[in-house]
Amino acid sequence: MPGVQLAEQQLARTPLLYFLFAAVNDVASLKAHADALRFSPSRKLRLSPLIYFSESPSLDGIRACAAMGFDDVVTLPFSRERVTARLGRQVNRSIAYCESRDYFGPDRRVAGGGPVRRFDLMRSFADGTTVTRDDARAA
Repeated sequence: MPGVQLAEQQLARTPLLYFLFAAVNDVASLKAHADALRFSPSRKLRLSPLIYFSESPSLDGIRACAAMGFDDVVTLPFSRERVTARLGRQVNRSIAYCESRDYFGPDRRVAGGGPVRRFDLMRSFADGTTVTRDDARAA
């Protein structure tokens, strides 16, 4: 995907990128984009926050985004204060992530059986993303 290559170039200049996704009629149509980021060979890209802006508080849509490894789903109303607060949750705090055969993203303990690698990361605007703890273990 050409966008992934551009993002990698930007990451060479910017420590932290957010990937913001606008509402779509079919959330499943975002899977190829989410997978390209979450399973990218670039560690910096894989650990970047993915945020979906939904026009509907559909539980199915939110679950679909969670299953694709999105960090957050923001639903209407989109006020400046609310969006700023939600994006702010992605920096300057420890965030648990996990990786399994078919999932990479925030640790929500919904991944099926099999080996799971769990780790904690810290994102900052100055330093980008740092892995602070990495535990390889079986689920």
